Parts: sequence; structure tokens; C-alpha cells
Amino acid sequence: MKKRLIGFLVIILCAFVLVGCGKGNSYKVWSNYVKAVNKGNITQVAETFYDKKTEATNYETFISDNTYLNDLKKVKTLKYEEDICCDFSSQTMRVAYYHANVEAEITTTSGKEKGSFELYYYENANGIFFCTPVELVDSNNLGNKSNTYYDQKVYMTEKDYSYREEEDKVIYISQNNNVKDLVIPETINNKPVTEIAEYACFKYNKILCFTLRSSKMTSVKIPATVETIGKYAFYQCVKLQSLDIPSSVNYIDRMAFSGCKSIKEVVFEHETNNVSYDIIPSVSTGVININNARNLLVGDIMILTTDDDSIVLEWSVSDTGVASIDASTGKLTARNAGTVTITACQKTNPNNNCQVTITVSTPDVLCKISSDAFNRLDKLEKLTLKATNPTTIKIDGSVSFALNKTCKIYIPKGSMDSYLASDAWKAYAGQLVEY
Repeated sequence: MKKRLIGFLVIILCAFVLVGCGKGNSYKVWSNYVKAVNKGNITQVAETFYDKKTEATNYETFISDNTYLNDLKKVKTLKYEEDICCDFSSQTMRVAYYHANVEAEITTTSGKEKGSFELYYYENANGIFFCTPVELVDSNNLGNKSNTYYDQKVYMTEKDYSYREEEDKVIYISQNNNVKDLVIPETINNKPVTEIAEYACFKYNKILCFTLRSSKMTSVKIPATVETIGKYAFYQCVKLQSLDIPSSVNYIDRMAFSGCKSIKEVVFEHETNNVSYDIIPSVSTGVININNARNLLVGDIMILTTDDDSIVLEWSVSDTGVASIDASTGKLTARNAGTVTITACQKTNPNNNCQVTITVSTPDVLCKISSDAFNRLDKLEKLTLKATNPTTIKIDGSVSFALNKTCKIYIPKGSMDSYLASDAWKAYAGQLVEY
């Protein structure tokens, strides 16, 4: 008897939870709206959207703004569509958009006419609202229109994905299938896919109020047209094994790959490329010649050498604000944009010297990454960075990534000193490995 009572209470509890977890009530509101219109009761129509007591102003405004309802009869819903899904139990998406195709009888100055028209409206946490005012002039001028925000949000749906097409690009809105090997298209309708939208590949099942991750993805091919990866785009893709970020990607938003616990390797294809690293010849007054001087980017560090190692040298620079140099080792650090002359002279004979002038440039930020974009990658073993200058990969919102201590960070040969001097990467000194 006790077990039956407990079971009964569990059922009752689940029923309450289900009621509390329901999605937006847009279709119910729409049905009530149609019934009230057919009754010719404008106050009842207003009550469909607003509470007469607590929302008196909106209630009265609705009645005064919608006098067309008096001339509308025999409304019939031909088609009702949810253009964008909204889940009000989470922050995933807080606005839903709908439109209905309606058939009705209207009274005009010419008499009664029958026509069909579209009504566009949206739902948010505050209620349900028409996108634009509803008009009722004649059978050729009925209904309302979508607004700009609606047009920006509504997307097209194919079998495998949904997308939004803009003038010269396409945004990949969502992955509609749940495949192991996902290939995001490079182009759609001959336009490049430049953005992976927020939550695009977050797959989940909902049981009562609980969200359970369900992604089957083990690999993903991101095309070299993508520039932005939105927040939570691959959130909790827990079976994803590896990740290759093409050099076209210039922004990765918050939590984009957070919770991808099976990823073992991430590669950033970005290479430092906005400076010429050609050797610049030095001008000598004796037998000393600097043989590896070149233009640098802010943050670059290199050790200058001469063609005679037996000569003891003293190094100096003309402007310590642009670059600094270790007087005995020739270790040069580029600090700020500008031009600087480097001098190497024989310690015992200062007249035996040489000079070279180089330019220090501000590096382009190739990719800006939110500091929590790769949170909770518990199994990450290898992070490969192809940029020789660490400042070209900018970490946004924090000094460093949240990487586990066992992850090895592979950087180009000769760039160790630059990475160790970088605020973003010096915290991982023991994990940096040149390749």
C-alpha cells in the first residue's frame, strides 16, 4: 500500500512538472484569438493577449488600434507555422516567431468579400505580439507584414541543416541531422557559409525539465569560408574527437566548444603572415656583419648572430621603446611599432662595428577567442598553433585559456621565447613544445 501511494505521488509530481515545463502557449492564444474574432467580441479578443486588470493600458490600446475586428467574420486558419522554435525553460532562445495563413469574410465599402491573408507575430517572455499593425482595407490588402527583426531571424530548412541567407553570405543556423561525421557546406546557393550560429550543433533530448545531451558527432569539417563560430555552437558534443580550425576563422565566441570532453587534439591553421621575414643586410665598418636581421612584429623575440663567433660583442639599439636587446647575447625583443637601428660592436675595439635598421610592425589579430571557448576539454592532449607570433591569437575575456595541465601546446620552431614572454601563454611554460 505504501509503495502504491509513493508511486501515485510520483505520477502527480511528474504531471505538475510537465505542466510547468510546457513550451510557449502561442497556438492556444491563436486559437482563442480566432474564436473571439468569430464571435465579434473585440473585448474578448483583447483579453486573449492582455489581462484587463494588470495590463489595462495595453488592453485599451489594443481595442482602439484594432477596430478592423468589427468587420471580420468567419475566420478560418488554413495554415499555422512556427518559423523559429522557442524554449522558454532555458536561455537558448527567448523569442519565437510564427505566422498563420487565414481565410475570412470581411465587410468593406463594397460589401462582403472573402479573402485570405497572412498574420505575423512573435512570442517572448512578456507575451505574444503582432510584428506590425494588422490592416483590413479590402480583399487585396489584408493582414500584416513581418518586421525587419523577423526577417533577420527566420531561416530556411533543408534536410540536413537550416540556414539564413543574406546579401552576400550564408549563416549556418543548425544541424538538423545527428550524424557521426559532420561536413558543414562551404557554400549554399552559391554564397559562402561565413558563420556557424550559436547553438548550431548542440543536440539534446528533453525529458520533463531535464536537458540531456545527445550529439553523435565524432568529427566535423569546418570549411575555409567560415569566419565566426557562435557561442555554444558545438556545446557538449561529447563524442567529438578532434578539431581543425581553418585560418579563415577570426572569432570564436563564448563556450563554443565547451563540454566537448572527448576532444584530444585541436589545430589552429592560422600562420603569421603580415610581415616580410627576408634577411636585411647590415652595414659594417670592419669585419663584423649581422647575418640574420629581419623585420619583426611586436612580440617577436630573436637572437641576432654575426659571422664570427670568436669576437666578443656588445649590442645596443637606437630606441628602447621600439625594441630592447641583451647587450651580451644579442637577444632582441620587439616591443612597439616603429623603426630601430641595431648596433653590434667589438668590445675591445668599438670602431669595429656594424649596424642594421629594421621595422617593427603591429601584428594582425588573426583570431580572437573567448577564454572559455574550450572549457572542460578534459581529454585534450595536443594543441597545435602555427602562428610564430603569439599575439596574433588573441584570447578575449581573460589572460589565458582554461586548458588542462597535461595538454601539450605545440608551437613553431624558434618561437619559444616569444610565447614565454606572452601574457596569454607564459602560464603554460611547462607545456610548450617546439615542432
